[in-house]
Amino acid sequence: VPNIYGRSVCFDVFAVDADGTEYNIEVQRKDDGADPRRARFHASLLDTMNVEQGKKWWQLPPTVVIFITESDVLGGGEPLYHVERMIRELKGKRFGDASEIIYVNSTIQYDTPLGRLMHDFFCEEASEMHSPVLAERVRFFKSDEHGVRKMCRIMEEIREKGRARCTS
Repeated sequence: VPNIYGRSVCFDVFAVDADGTEYNIEVQRKDDGADPRRARFHASLLDTMNVEQGKKWWQLPPTVVIFITESDVLGGGEPLYHVERMIRELKGKRFGDASEIIYVNSTIQYDTPLGRLMHDFFCEEASEMHSPVLAERVRFFKSDEHGVRKMCRIMEEIREKGRARCTS
């Protein structure tokens, strides 16, 4: 997402659900990459993508920024942290700006759907994964001749885009 005033960003994952909610999902291996201000910045760029002249503010879609972190960067021992703006003077009433930030603590890998997904996320071998769908995709990209070639093409495209950005 370009930012003419400063730093641009390349989302790890950008998705829109059937209701129009926009999601930016980031996988953070280093704690400093999951700084709350970085999450705020990502949320602001989701909004920036949708602000068009003449558009009413209520037309901004709901947004969710999800940081999947390798460690418990918020330190509460929870698998999930939901961050929403609150109004202090109104006894913590939600602000209602349709913006949410979620931190996923991948160190908690309980026997729940989220815990199993976090386990699979950090598996190096498909045979160790709980999800057959994810395991099959990993096998395809790591072991199947066609999958390996496809992954190599994708990586080369990413490299070329990076080079083009550096020279422009």
